[in-house]
Amino acid sequence: KMAAAESALLWQRLITAKPFFLFCGPNVLQGREHALRLADRIAHIKHARNIEVIFKASYDKANRTSLGSFRGPGMEEGLTILEAVKKATGLPVISDIHETHH
Repeated sequence: KMAAAESALLWQRLITAKPFFLFCGPNVLQGREHALRLADRIAHIKHARNIEVIFKASYDKANRTSLGSFRGPGMEEGLTILEAVKKATGLPVISDIHETHH
């Protein structure tokens, strides 16, 4: 959970980001190692290009076009992966919610 002060600082960085800020990441989390590799690359680009970036990935993508499609690792494992991404890279993280029980 992001502290209020940290959230306020992030908000200030985003609203003043020039020329823009990005939400980057996989559509749905495929696993811890994949997310960490991708987040590390995104963090590198963020610093190299001096752009504000938020890592975004779904832990349960319920709005798939096929009922048999992979939806993600689920809430508990997904939030653990997102926490690891934040700790390893320093990137802020966000996910989306598709179900009322989340």
